[in-house]
Amino acid sequence: MGKGNMGGAAAGLMLLLVGVGAFPDARSGKGSAIWTPLGPAGLVNAPANGGFTLLSGRIDVAVSDPRDANVMYVGTNVGGGPVLGGGGVWKTTNYLTTDAGGPTWIPLTDDFPSLCIWGKSLALYPGNPDILYAAASGPNGGILKTIDGGAHWEYLLSGAFSGAIFGALVINPTDSNTVYVAVRGSAPGSNHVVGGVYRLFTNTGSTPINLTSEVAPGSVATDVIIDPSNPLVLYAGLVGATDSTNNGLYKSTDGGERWQLLTNGLLSGSQVGEWIALALAPSWPQTVYTTIFQPDNSASNPSLERFVTSNAGNSWSMLNLPATGSDFRFWHVALGVDPNNPSVVYANAKPEHFVVSTDSGQTWTPLSFLDEDPINVYFDRTGAAAFVGDRGIQRVVAPREPRPTVVSKRGNLGNFLFYNVTLDPSDPRRGFGVSQDQLYVTKFSGAPRWTYVEGIGYEVGKVLIDPHDPDVVYNRSPLPPYGTFVKRSTDGGIHWLPISNGIDISEFSTALPSQAPNNAFALDENQPSRLVLGGQRVWQTLDRGENWTAISPVLSPTGGPAVITAVAIAPSRPDTLYAATQDGLFFATFDGGASWLERNQGLPFGPDSGLTRDIAIDPTRPNRVFIQTTNTSEQGGRIWMTSDGGLSWTSLDSGIPANLLVMSLAVDWRAGNLTVYAGTTRGVFSSIDLGMHWLLFGQGLPRTIVMGFQILPKQGLLVAATFGRGVYQIPLAVPR
Repeated sequence: MGKGNMGGAAAGLMLLLVGVGAFPDARSGKGSAIWTPLGPAGLVNAPANGGFTLLSGRIDVAVSDPRDANVMYVGTNVGGGPVLGGGGVWKTTNYLTTDAGGPTWIPLTDDFPSLCIWGKSLALYPGNPDILYAAASGPNGGILKTIDGGAHWEYLLSGAFSGAIFGALVINPTDSNTVYVAVRGSAPGSNHVVGGVYRLFTNTGSTPINLTSEVAPGSVATDVIIDPSNPLVLYAGLVGATDSTNNGLYKSTDGGERWQLLTNGLLSGSQVGEWIALALAPSWPQTVYTTIFQPDNSASNPSLERFVTSNAGNSWSMLNLPATGSDFRFWHVALGVDPNNPSVVYANAKPEHFVVSTDSGQTWTPLSFLDEDPINVYFDRTGAAAFVGDRGIQRVVAPREPRPTVVSKRGNLGNFLFYNVTLDPSDPRRGFGVSQDQLYVTKFSGAPRWTYVEGIGYEVGKVLIDPHDPDVVYNRSPLPPYGTFVKRSTDGGIHWLPISNGIDISEFSTALPSQAPNNAFALDENQPSRLVLGGQRVWQTLDRGENWTAISPVLSPTGGPAVITAVAIAPSRPDTLYAATQDGLFFATFDGGASWLERNQGLPFGPDSGLTRDIAIDPTRPNRVFIQTTNTSEQGGRIWMTSDGGLSWTSLDSGIPANLLVMSLAVDWRAGNLTVYAGTTRGVFSSIDLGMHWLLFGQGLPRTIVMGFQILPKQGLLVAATFGRGVYQIPLAVPR
């Protein structure tokens, strides 16, 4: 993106900040306010030792137009968990540009109700590359089809596939209206979709047919591929069958009507775990590679094997595993074959390592040139590799050379996965955010391109800004080696010092980090030298982090003990604090921590039904509290209110679509009738009558997950951290 575009975006931001009153009142029914993106439109990594790289969010799949290597499509998504957001389908027409800013990408599917393009769920029809399909997973999912290169789309089968989680999509190479999809499950809260390989006739409107439901009852399909030289030949991975002897790699030679379990040299049956990945050699379709995870696969014990056939599945040979180890993550199961040589195959080794073999997997060579956690490799029309991963897409013309040239192709991609954002209350043109898959905390300075705060944070965490002195900034992130734990800056985030004196570090997990515990970090707005931090206990500092003291016992000692996932201080009564734990319990203290009371009678219990991320306390009534629970168990409510300090609770979310999870919560207390905002797996809903009615709030926000909110009362702004499309803001209604 050139300087002119960046300046225009910044000017638009200034107009938004000063022109709030010009927007219609979204709550009055007289119009809708507009969500405006704050970026990142490309994230700058400028390390202290020199260099400059543009990064983006996670890309799962890249598809090159066979007529023009400048035309590239990508499908963007979140990781492999049950909560499915993403950034949709993007297109560039200048993929080969030599400009340092990279290609210009345009989002194509923002008008549709799901942007989750998971795995290999994007494909084009080789006979007419203007025809593309994408399988959008999760709540309100369906099949997207375009016949004009993405200018216009149809949304198909949103009824049959609403809630489906897809693993792959392929098109019949001789019939653009025949499509196969691998369904690997259903999203929490959605209608159940039976797993398997489905065939769709997109020109008839007929019901999709599950071709494998009777082959391996109870199974889900993790991958499906089709022979480009013979559209009747398909391969599919089926796992999780009711009878485990039916798990394995299947082949059909009649378009999916009948399937044969392939066993000659392969793992099958009870030897098969949660995932099977497939890759076919375009230059010799009889060559197929597969990665099969085993049942004991785990982070501490990666357990998988790779196999190859050169005779269309009649017999298989086991590949050697890379000396650099294996990756346990099925959502990072890279497997790609050189388009011109069936013996050249790419795969991933231990996390954040890529390897290549030129002898069909007998020996492997590490590829150490990528600044990336790889997901897969694809190829453009010229044969150059397109490596995709957690931080975007990179083009490598000769990846097997000793020092290949690696070119970032992220450009202005804005598919970032933000957990939270914290803007300066006195100047919303500056602030910080925490984004999944990024190396450090990110910094916003008023322009669409954000920057790394090098050396601070990790892909989960939280940032706090002192409202009285915005140069004082705090960061909580996981323990080393993943992050930096608790640090403070007094110069707006340039220099940082550790501030964990007195904290019992043993209360904080050293396992692979998740965001939930890192939400438990709060600042007293009336006394900003006071902060509270949740471990297994609540910790407090009164001197900006120089010294910390535990002000609670271990709140939930059984079965873990459970860590704290949210903590908050009552603005009008600083001795009143609330805390929630990962096992679904809720606690309150009214004497500054001398005594804590369990206050969750009537709330849903358990980590799947009661994980609280946000606590909002009425600024004038400390006993009136709103909380959000990430309810993935389909039991109980998602937004709750108490007016008596937690003695009793009322569920407020009956008007939010039942198939959506609530991931974040904010309350605008300024108006006489307060407004509650719910960030869901598909956008933001608001209520002005304590949950009796809910409406989708504002226009222009892509339908992805909203993980975090910030309300800036003085500016009248609501800021949303989305999990797939970066950060947006919107003007709030003028208080009446």
